[in-house]
Amino acid sequence: MTVTQLSNYLFLGSTALLILTLLIKGLGRRGMSGTDPYSGSTTDIQLEHNHREVIQTQDNLMKAILKSYLVWISIIGIATSIIITM
Repeated sequence: MTVTQLSNYLFLGSTALLILTLLIKGLGRRGMSGTDPYSGSTTDIQLEHNHREVIQTQDNLMKAILKSYLVWISIIGIATSIIITM
């Protein structure tokens, strides 16, 4: 196995881990049942009325994603594979 092949496998594995982690964190947090009150079309009146709640929900989701070790492991794996390729 050459260094280039190792770099390619590391990149693909890290990318797959990142995608899976984001899907699990995103869908796992909101659920797939469609009970999200902000799904579908949201009118300006609804958005104005619940703006703080919408922003708070989005902030909590971003914090959960950024705190995940799997996200950082996959980002480090992608960066390592790019550095190996150079």
